[in-house]
This record gives sequence, C-alpha cells and structure tokens, in this order.
Amino acid sequence: TARLLGFELMRNFAEPYLSTDITEFWRRWHISLSTWLRDYLYIPLGGNRRGARRTYINLLITMLLGGLWHGARWTFVVWGGLHGLYLALDRAWFAPRRRTGGGTFLGAFVTFHLVCLAWIFFRADTFTLAWSYLRGLVGPCGGAGTSELEVLIYVALALGLERLLVRRPRRLTMLFSRHWALESLGVTLLIAMTLWIGENHVVPFIYFQF
Repeated sequence: TARLLGFELMRNFAEPYLSTDITEFWRRWHISLSTWLRDYLYIPLGGNRRGARRTYINLLITMLLGGLWHGARWTFVVWGGLHGLYLALDRAWFAPRRRTGGGTFLGAFVTFHLVCLAWIFFRADTFTLAWSYLRGLVGPCGGAGTSELEVLIYVALALGLERLLVRRPRRLTMLFSRHWALESLGVTLLIAMTLWIGENHVVPFIYFQF
C-alpha cells in the first residue's frame, strides 16, 4: 500500500519467532526500534568496545531504556530488564558455544518461550496481573481448561511447521506432493488445535497502542 502511494518503507519484522537465539530475535523484531536503540543508545554508551563487563551493562541499560520508551510503567521496565539479561547471558555464555552454520529447533523453542515470558510483563498493566498470568502457567489455562503442556505441544508443532515452510519449502513441497494424506492430516490437526486453544475473538496487535 505504501509503495502505491510512493513511499518506500523498511521491513520492520522478519519472522522474529523463528529466531534461534535472543540476539537474532532482536535483529528480526521491530527492526526500526532495535536499530534506533543500537545507534542512539548502545553504541554511544560504548557498545562492546570497553570490555565484556561494560558490554553487559550497556546491553542492560539499553533495554531498560527501551522498556521505558513504551511508557512510564514498572512492568515495561521489567520487560526491558529481562531482555537485557537475556542478551547479556546470550553474549556471555551461549554465543561462544553456539554451533556455526545456524541455530537449532531447540534454540527456536527456548527463545520463543523466553520472549513470551517477558511479554507477560509487557502486556500486564500491574504486577498483580502479571503474577496471575504466571500462576496460570502451572495450572489450567484458557476457557476450555487447556493445560500448559498442551499449549507447549501446539507451539512446538507450529514452530516446526513454520520453520519447515520458511527454511525448507522444497522439502515440504516434495513431502506433501507424495503424501497427500499426511498433508490433509497435518492441516486438520493444526486447524483443530487452533480452534481448541485459540482466542474466540479478534485481539488487536498490542503495538497499535504506541
């Protein structure tokens, strides 16, 4: 639509939930904001040019301020702090040990759930509400009494299928073209699980409020 009107807009989201680590997530999520945070906060603070300890502090400060950018609310600060800790831990521990040549499905699964954990504080207006969401993770959740285990299974299936669709389209096409019954079964299961645990009303994208 923008191009029809003569505007060239940058790509702002690049399949962020397929990220296999938190650093990759921030290269894919809200790219205009993450680029601004890097160029105008992280780099002026010193970036990674002043040693490992200062790098971790710079990451934490940048993400805390990124949380405050969304609003003067402590839950936003916690959200930013969690991502700052994620990024520091990823840089300090996981990045040196990460295999070259791309991440794994397990990495995508863990990253997705760490991001969703932080979203709880982003979404909740108060800590009381956030704790109630967190308590719901260890018991029944959703209107139909869906367990967290069932949600995890669904997410694993959805992530696996999405990674296959985006990163291995030829392999998926060959598989489905040879096994139409498998394709029908897979699509039916995903639709059924979406109807089972999904929302029964339209939920506006949370960034519309900013």
